[in-house]
This record gives sequence, C-alpha cells and structure tokens, in this order.
Amino acid sequence: MQEICVMEFEFAQDYFEPIKNIVRSANPLIASSTIEDIYCLEWYMLRQEGLNLNVLMDNNIFTRVVNLAKGNKIPSTEAKDYRFCCAVMCFFILGNFNIEPNIALYEKTSKNSHSQAIEDLYHFRVADHIHPMGYARLALGLTDEFSNEEIQSAKKIIDGNSRDTKESNYGKLLDDWKLKYLHLLKVTALSKNTFEDTENVRVFLEWITHDCYTSPGSIIFALLFFSPKRRSLPAMIKKINTGNADTLIKGVKNAAWDLTYITKYRKLSKNQLDHTIWFFCSNDNLLKIIARSLYLKEDQKIETAVQSLIKDYWGNKKGSKVYEYYNAMKMAISSDTEARIIHNRKIGLRIDQMISDLESEVRSLVG
Repeated sequence: MQEICVMEFEFAQDYFEPIKNIVRSANPLIASSTIEDIYCLEWYMLRQEGLNLNVLMDNNIFTRVVNLAKGNKIPSTEAKDYRFCCAVMCFFILGNFNIEPNIALYEKTSKNSHSQAIEDLYHFRVADHIHPMGYARLALGLTDEFSNEEIQSAKKIIDGNSRDTKESNYGKLLDDWKLKYLHLLKVTALSKNTFEDTENVRVFLEWITHDCYTSPGSIIFALLFFSPKRRSLPAMIKKINTGNADTLIKGVKNAAWDLTYITKYRKLSKNQLDHTIWFFCSNDNLLKIIARSLYLKEDQKIETAVQSLIKDYWGNKKGSKVYEYYNAMKMAISSDTEARIIHNRKIGLRIDQMISDLESEVRSLVG
C-alpha cells in the first residue's frame, strides 16, 4: 500500500479520502470563521504558520475515544458511532487541531466523580497522541480496537504529569449549565399545560425577560420546541412524556448540557485571539441545528435570519405572532443596558432557589 508523508506522520494514501468522506458526510463541524470548504483536510495540513485551530468536542465523541484509549473494543451495537468518532480523531490529528475536552469532563463528572474525570482526562490525552493510522483502521472497519503497541506508544509520548490539570473540581455545577437547566425546566413546565403553542412562546419569552435572563441557545431551543414542526426534529428532551419525575428531570439535565456546549463555543469564538479559529464538533443532529441557527450565513442580516428561522418552523400566520413576541423581548432587554446588568446579577444570586422551585413544579405536574 502506498504511503504519503503527512506532517510528521506517515499515512496511507488509500485511507486519506475515505476518512475525509466519513467526516464530510456526517457534517459535524461548525467554524467561527468563514472557510471555503470546512472539510478540506489538506487546507488545514498546509495552513499558514501560526494559525491555531482549536475544537470544542462534545461528550459523545469524547467518551467513545476515551473508551478506546483504555483498550476496549468497539461495541457492535454502537459500531457506526464509534467509527465516526475515530474518523473525526484521525481528521483532527492529521490537521493538527487542538482539542478542548473540558465541558465534556464537567458533564461526565455530573454523573461520576472528580477523580474519574482526571482518569478520563489522562486517557483522552493518550487518545490524542495515538497515531492517525490507528484511528483510520478503526474508522474504516479494519479492526475493532487499538493494539497494545499503539496505546503504549502514545503513553510514552505524553508528559509524565499527564494527569495534571488547573481544574480542582470537575464536579462543580457550571453557572452556564445552571442557567440552561433553569430555562429548560421552564420549557418543560409550560409543555405540561394546555396553552396554544404560540402562547407558550409568549409566556416563555416574557418570563425569560422579566423573571430570568436570556441566552440565545435557550431562546432558539424554545422556538423549536414549541413549534408545530417539533415532531420533525430529534428528541429535544428525552422522555418528555414519561410519568416518572426522576426520569424527566434527568432528560432536562442532559438537554441543558447540550446547550452549555453552545454557550461555551460562543464565548470561545467571540473571544478568540488573532490567528485562531475555533470549531465546535458534534454528531448530535439537534445540537447542530441549534448551533448553526445562531450563526449568520454569508451576507445574511440578523433580523433576516431570525425571521427565516421562525417562518421555517412556524409558518406565516403563527410565525408573525411569534416574531412579534421575539421583538418585544429584544426591545425589553436592550432598552436599558445598565439596568439589565443589575437585573441579571440579581437573578444570578437567586438561581439555585429558582431551580429548586421549578424542579418542584415540574415534579408536581408529572406526579
């Protein structure tokens, strides 16, 4: 088999296009800058010196590559998802991307422990140093696990202090997550009433304006969730119709983590340094829809984008009413910036109690 030299890696030329095609077909990437072809791996490999490529990776990908770096096999029931994750890792390693796994670690630790997060971080660092040919073979179905030699070679490359991290408590609840959880508890509570769909949007947007504070990802989520086209979307809150309150709360928490990735990515991309491009990577279809809805297409204006989104999911008649509610919210939060900052700070101080109150409300509606 013919070999080509890729950066510091030797990589089989026959695998190059198939790996690109797997990633392109899944379309998992969102970029903070306009790139003519976001899946042109050659462009990343041959980019100008000094251009940094950073990627925020979601927990579904992180968990699977960590599992493989621990020496486990690809489970037959998840083979397609695992092989996609391997293609993505191969793509990132060949393209010399820097991967940011911290939100995935916070999400995992919300169900485990800080010490487990440190172990997962170590194995992720191992995974990030496995030769791309190892990932290519897994992605293309030629094998179901890394060889011991591939794993041990990666362990030799990483620093002896590979378990070191600046984070002392991955188990803490992030403020961004708390806000998204609060928003989605309100969405869930509203979904249990008998209001018209447009009325649910009105009540949510008024609540988020006057009794809480806004977040673009949560607003998009609510616009889609209450829309007549929600059934055409992937499940937005898992088991929303369950009669078990604990199961429902778990689903709301998971959905809040999805929105937390979007918030983190927006912050990273807004504050990115010169000569840096941030990417978000996820194979979650709903998460990709929401994330892409927050970014303008080339030459698109903000108002045009909002109107288009609402029209697509609500139609003309209901859409005009929903757009009216959206505009009322927008005017209210932008009319007095200083007063809004003070309002938001006050909400931040009360957020734990607000979460507790809405959790109780949701439980009562289910029970």
